[in-house]
Amino acid sequence: MYLGLIAGLMPFYINNLKYKIEENITTVSNFLIPLSVIISFGTFVKGDYQIYIIAYGFLFGFLYNVGKLTLFKNTRIRKNGFLLFGSLGLIIMMLTMSVNGFWNDFFLTSEIRNQSLLVSLVLLISTVFLLIYNKKTSKFSWNSLFEYASILILLVYFLNNIDDYLSIILANIIIFILGVGMIKKGTDTTNFGILNYGLLIITALISLRFFDTEMTFVIRGLIFISVGVGFFVSNYLMLKKSRKKA
Repeated sequence: MYLGLIAGLMPFYINNLKYKIEENITTVSNFLIPLSVIISFGTFVKGDYQIYIIAYGFLFGFLYNVGKLTLFKNTRIRKNGFLLFGSLGLIIMMLTMSVNGFWNDFFLTSEIRNQSLLVSLVLLISTVFLLIYNKKTSKFSWNSLFEYASILILLVYFLNNIDDYLSIILANIIIFILGVGMIKKGTDTTNFGILNYGLLIITALISLRFFDTEMTFVIRGLIFISVGVGFFVSNYLMLKKSRKKA
């Protein structure tokens, strides 16, 4: 019944995207529809908690690629709920998978029910289809790595069967590249929001590593100070750049 409700709303919603892109009803729908899907998605997935992580990773990847469709090309980022929820969700999933405690023996023997497998497979195929469709009008760049995050999550999952440390290393590398990509995109477009989002991704990655590695309080303090200085310097240089352009 829920899927029928969403399908029934689509003609009205797509019409608004085409002809009423700037109206408030369209902006509100851009957030309520993906938020509703995220909240309700758990009822379609059955199994252990790790399977939810994988399935939600596919969902967020799908939502992000929906937000990259040409229907949203005239929509500002802050009004594109699909893009925002998808990006934030992918980062949370990747950060979760980068923690050593996530990969354990219980995960390897966890039960994957047919329903969860089917839902995950449908989302993955849909994401690949959207990737192919979107790439007809754009080229690959490090700034667009978010579009491939669902496939990378699958790669991290399968790599765990070979060596759990390799999967953790790969997850950390992906998060780092995503953060650097956002910083570069924010710098190139002089967008403070995107710049600080990239800095927050790097900060979250560093913070999590404090719990996985043994560091003295002095080293941790120095690293936090360095991160704070990085925030200040990056925003200051961006401000000078934007003033110079003005």
